Amino acid sequence: MDSVEPTEMSLLDGLLYELKNNDFGWQNKAECQGEATDLFFMDMEDSQINHIKMREARAICDRCQVKKECLDFALINNIDYGVWGGTSPYQRKEMRHEQRHRV
Repeated sequence: MDSVEPTEMSLLDGLLYELKNNDFGWQNKAECQGEATDLFFMDMEDSQINHIKMREARAICDRCQVKKECLDFALINNIDYGVWGGTSPYQRKEMRHEQRHRV
């Protein structure tokens, strides 16, 4: 796989290549750069605040050019906290469950 150019790889191979080579350059293009980190992580005590935070975080994700890369990173790494690629931990759990049970 090392001799293959990243542009010739499948999406999964490309992500594995990225992880292996620690190339997280997509993060430098993320719309959330410079935003308050706590906006993307929910408060266990206050569901009303969480609703507002989720809406604001998703608005940022919706205008992000690397939203898909962010979501793929969270799915591949089983990140079960925070908003990644505009999704909640519960949504990503459901996505992983669906992927495992596809025929």
